[in-house]
Amino acid sequence: MVVIHETMFHGLILSLQVAASVPSPVPPSDIVVTASGTPTKKEVRRRVEQILPPLSPDQPLARFTVPVCPGVMGLTRPAAQAIVDRIGIVADEIGLRVGEPGCAPNLIVLIVRDSRATVRRLADHRPGNVAGQSLADVRRIVAEPGFARAWVEADIRSRDGRTPNRGTDGVAEVTVQGGNLTSLTFRRDIVAAYVVIDAAGVRGRDPIQIADYAAMRGLVDGRSGRAATRDSILSAFMPDSDDHAPTSLTDLDRNVLRGVYSGQGNRSAFAVQGDIAAAFLKNGEISGGK
Repeated sequence: MVVIHETMFHGLILSLQVAASVPSPVPPSDIVVTASGTPTKKEVRRRVEQILPPLSPDQPLARFTVPVCPGVMGLTRPAAQAIVDRIGIVADEIGLRVGEPGCAPNLIVLIVRDSRATVRRLADHRPGNVAGQSLADVRRIVAEPGFARAWVEADIRSRDGRTPNRGTDGVAEVTVQGGNLTSLTFRRDIVAAYVVIDAAGVRGRDPIQIADYAAMRGLVDGRSGRAATRDSILSAFMPDSDDHAPTSLTDLDRNVLRGVYSGQGNRSAFAVQGDIAAAFLKNGEISGGK
């Protein structure tokens, strides 16, 4: 693994070479916070909707279909390796393939002095790292509260994985048999995910908390600004959240991860959210790091 310390990069990210290692065991948290009372399906669904990106019913959630290769820039070698290993473990637990050592990173964690300024500079140069983000997307990313911001770059594929044709106007055209409200005619494949965190925000944090946060942001395009609740690791790096933020993935987080990556990739976001809520209700408890 090569750990590259912060410098301004716009082409540097693409050449980052931090190997995805074979996952090694990490002791799980043994602290469980049992929720008082059983939440309703409506309440759980609301929590799930706060974590996942807001999409219309005719949109599928983006997810990885290629091996996940974590990369870290801006930390010491041992800390970076611990984060890489942990993200690999999380990916493996939900059935994703993990890249071999030396693979090209596609889930990249950047520790920088100023995450907002970094995103702005990337947007100004418009490299491939933000090619799929509109100006509105960039404004949303920059405006995220707290110490971290993230986004995914995703390509549209037919539901069986074929690359769509591009019309004269550049719009993707997918020709397949008709879909319905829950099974769509296309899917969205993540080709790269970026998690950018202020260096001031990671001081004193356990690598597992950083890695689990990055996994939720990168693997399911989780939105921290909408999920600032103790029920999710996504409350880490939010303003004034450290008194209650979990130190590792919660039961809700794990159900979201498993739900997004179960079944076919062309399921509508609405259908996936309902399935996750139903699965979560079977567990009956919320586990966190505190």
